[in-house]
Amino acid sequence: MVLGSWFLVRGAWCVVLGAWLPVCLAASQVLLVAAADAQRVRFPAASLFPTAERRATLTHRGPQVGPFSADDAI
Repeated sequence: MVLGSWFLVRGAWCVVLGAWLPVCLAASQVLLVAAADAQRVRFPAASLFPTAERRATLTHRGPQVGPFSADDAI
C-alpha cells in the first residue's frame, strides 16, 4: 500500500516535470537568442573589421590611395 502510493506520487511528479520541461526549454532558447542578439547589437561585425573607408574615418585620415597606407609615409 505504501509502495503503491509512493509510485503514484512519483508518477504524478514526473507528469508535472514532463509538462514543464518543454516550457523551460523554450524559455531558455528565447533567452539564448535574446542574448545573442544583444551581443550582435553591442558588437556588430562591421566595427570589428572596418573597411578602408571606415578606417580612414575612424583615424581622421584621408582615404587610402595606392598600395601604401599613411603609416608607410612616416
